Amino acid sequence: MLNEERVKHMVKLAFYESKGGEEEIKINSRRKGMYINGNTLISILWMTVAYAVVVAFLYKGVLSAVLTTISRKQGMLFLVFVGIAYFALFVFWIIRARFHYKKKYIRAQRHVKKFKTDLAELEKMYEEEIPHE
Repeated sequence: MLNEERVKHMVKLAFYESKGGEEEIKINSRRKGMYINGNTLISILWMTVAYAVVVAFLYKGVLSAVLTTISRKQGMLFLVFVGIAYFALFVFWIIRARFHYKKKYIRAQRHVKKFKTDLAELEKMYEEEIPHE
C-alpha cells in the first residue's frame, strides 16, 4: 500500500532535483573558496573582454577622429583616463562578483542541506514501513 506522506516527499525531492537542484548540488560539491574565486576570475575575464570590445568600437567609431586632432599630452591624458576607468570597473566587478557568488554558494548550501535532510526523512519512512525480521 502506498504511503501518501512518502509519495509527497518523493515528489518534493524530484521537483527540487529537476528545477535547479542539480546545479545547486554541483555548486555545493566544490569548496566555497574554489567556487567563489574561480567564478570571480571568469567574471573578471569576461568583463575585461567586454571593456576591450567597447573601447575598440568607440575608437573605431568616434575616438579615432578625435584623437588625431588633439595634442600628444591630451592623448596620453585620455589613455590614463581609460586606464583609471578600467581599474575602477575592475575593483567594482571583483567586489560585486565575490558578493554574488558567495551569496549563491550559501543559498545552494542551505538548499542542499534541506534536500539531504528530506532525503534522510524519506529513508526513515521506508525503514519504518518495511517489517523487520
